Amino acid sequence: MQVDLVGGYYDSGDHVKFGFPMAYAVTMLAWGVLEFEKEMVAANNHQRALDAIRWGTNYFVKAHTEPNVLWVQVRTSHIGPMEIPGPVRPAELKRC
Repeated sequence: MQVDLVGGYYDSGDHVKFGFPMAYAVTMLAWGVLEFEKEMVAANNHQRALDAIRWGTNYFVKAHTEPNVLWVQVRTSHIGPMEIPGPVRPAELKRC
């Protein structure tokens, strides 16, 4: 299935977009803009913050492709470091 899910934010450098952590991050950013709007304007970061919020919210609109469908976990399909065999990384170690 081809779905345009460009946008949004990846989680922790692993090429995966997790919907709930992203929603939390965008919500907290929006709340921060509401609480500290004057300070953000004074620091010349208000528009930048609004653009970051828009980038995340536009992704969520695109991820809602049908009335009862919401894409909540998306992985990039390109071959990258996680697919290349090599030494075990600490993140891959499992407790026995």
